[in-house]
Amino acid sequence: MRREASFSTQKRSRICNDLSLDGYQWDSIIQRLTDHGVYYRVGTRITAGWEHWTLFLEETDELSAIIADIEQAGNDVELVRDISLSEVSGRTQLSLSRIAEDITERQREVLLAAVNLGYYGPNSSASIKDIAQSIGIAPTTAWEHLARAEQKVMTGVATSLNTQQ
Repeated sequence: MRREASFSTQKRSRICNDLSLDGYQWDSIIQRLTDHGVYYRVGTRITAGWEHWTLFLEETDELSAIIADIEQAGNDVELVRDISLSEVSGRTQLSLSRIAEDITERQREVLLAAVNLGYYGPNSSASIKDIAQSIGIAPTTAWEHLARAEQKVMTGVATSLNTQQ
């Protein structure tokens, strides 16, 4: 059964999001994906030497065979998420996943620390200093990362809300 989604022109039933590859031992990943007939999102994200790929698969595609082929070429592969389109409820979730991709690892770490410490909660006593101490960085550094993450997240949320009107 083919399922369509509003976020893509691809008629694929499954998304493998954030398939991470160790780019150090690069061996034409695009050619290997093409050999398997796999569609992928153009614009691979590279972080700390790892390539992050979003693949669009049919139910009949064997993800384990695709991963094994890439590993056989000497690449390390980590499956981060395997999502069925039936689990994705529209444009909002994908918009939010794009927001998450836009923030750096350090910004994500600081933002998650702030949330986990209750920084955004009503009557919170958590401070930037608490956030900084929880991850072992200077308060000014924590503030800079948090401010940039907040700006990206809020801009992304506003963009998503505007497109839903």
